[in-house]
Amino acid sequence: MSITHLSGLQLKRAAIAGAQRVIQMQEQLNNINVFPVADSDTGTNMALTMRSVAEEALLCKEGSVHGKSRAVADSALMGARGNSGAILAQFFQEVFLQAAANHRQALAIIVTGALSGTFQAAQRAAHAVNERIDVHVVDSKNICIGLGLILREAAEAIESGVNDIEELKRRVDWAIQNVRAYISFETMEYLVRGGRVSRFRGALARWLNLRPILTMNAAGKIEVVAKTFGGNHGRRKLMDIVKRNAAGKRKLRFLVAHANNPEGANYHAEWIRKYFEIPEVPVVSVSPAFGAHAGPGAVGIAFLGE
Repeated sequence: MSITHLSGLQLKRAAIAGAQRVIQMQEQLNNINVFPVADSDTGTNMALTMRSVAEEALLCKEGSVHGKSRAVADSALMGARGNSGAILAQFFQEVFLQAAANHRQALAIIVTGALSGTFQAAQRAAHAVNERIDVHVVDSKNICIGLGLILREAAEAIESGVNDIEELKRRVDWAIQNVRAYISFETMEYLVRGGRVSRFRGALARWLNLRPILTMNAAGKIEVVAKTFGGNHGRRKLMDIVKRNAAGKRKLRFLVAHANNPEGANYHAEWIRKYFEIPEVPVVSVSPAFGAHAGPGAVGIAFLGE
């Protein structure tokens, strides 16, 4: 029977039914996963996104189609999981073409390819414009503030007069190998929501009141380096890890980041200034994408030294 009228209630029921079907079929979708990269998690990401849509449809008190559709659209945006590699490829292509107007070569330092399709998207874009500009795409093996220190190393190299692309790549490779970043979490909820931690492990961590401290390994994948009870215990543990791994290094540069936790970030920045006798320690907010996985309260410390 054809639908001639759509009410808010009908839209609610349709959104919930569609979400249920995607959740039921997520493993089949994972098995045929080819977009944006063949990483076998598209079904999982779609199911997580649609679960957010279904939850909002159930909770939304708006009765009109307009109100209901706006709430569902917002929940899809806020609950979105995975990456948009094809869209990113178009973005990178435009950026590279703009660079081609004034340069023959470019270096693109990208977030770790082990966790995101961004690196593959940049490679596709570089290939698409290779007749206009020679773009060297580098996998940073890092995210957030670790990547920030690598980018700063590249910028300082250019400012110091390095104009040979191979020499610049060597400086960047050195930074990738030597940067260290550690992130302390106050909740496991968002790691579970994003599919980075299984529901079982998340429930177990909540039951034991455990919070992880994570780092990036040499392959650019997330690795647990410690477990804490959060709060002051998490702060002390994070500081101990930084002290141990930064010991003996010269010319240390630090970055501190936080997810809606400026007090915690400033506490760590002040400790770094005093302990390592460093006059300036920049404090920044994490990106929205990282914050969606980390959740509120997370604090990270990254450093690079010789």
